[in-house]
Amino acid sequence: MLVLFHSDVVIDRGALRRLLPEATGQALVETHGGEADRWQAAYRQIQADWDSYWADLTLDGDDSLVQWREGHFRVVRAVFRLVRMEVPAADRIAWFVGDLPRLVGQHCSALKDGCTEMVRALRINGISVGIVAPTLSSGFVRGMLGVADLEDTMEIVLGPDEIGQVGLEGIAGSWLADLAGVPASEIRLISPVSVSGLITITPPASFHTIPDLILSREQST
Repeated sequence: MLVLFHSDVVIDRGALRRLLPEATGQALVETHGGEADRWQAAYRQIQADWDSYWADLTLDGDDSLVQWREGHFRVVRAVFRLVRMEVPAADRIAWFVGDLPRLVGQHCSALKDGCTEMVRALRINGISVGIVAPTLSSGFVRGMLGVADLEDTMEIVLGPDEIGQVGLEGIAGSWLADLAGVPASEIRLISPVSVSGLITITPPASFHTIPDLILSREQST
């Protein structure tokens, strides 16, 4: 069995927003030099006006993946402009949207408290674990998992690049099952939104009860 978590179930979005400026700054210092404080201040300035960078982009259309990449590259280019460094050329989009997020994630401990213990409890009981992140790059999520020493215990991480779109609307469970290499009948999706063709479990009020919830459900069937 594979328990597939929606990223919002395991990632603290509030903590993520707070940590991103520092994490981004550290990653850019490592790759491009400069002063961490300047990178961080630039990112915070962009956060304060975040919607303006995405205003003309549509993330629910057929080209949502292209638009999503464009939005993230705009943010990167804006950071460089604000610190008065040479703005990355368009042919660098693959690195800045694909590789940089993983480096940022390695400086970002935004998994919810108890996530490590929960994943290990599932694994001890012979249950595989994965994450589907409809709006976050898989590299970024893997970076965070590495910080928590969980990357090697995670069966699969699916982001927009792997799914082929932003968001889960219209996605069939059979598609996610094919990506995971597991029959749809063997997947339990823990998510605030359902996916047709998969058994979807609404996240419980207490994050720490998930292993017992999964095991009790399977034992009763």
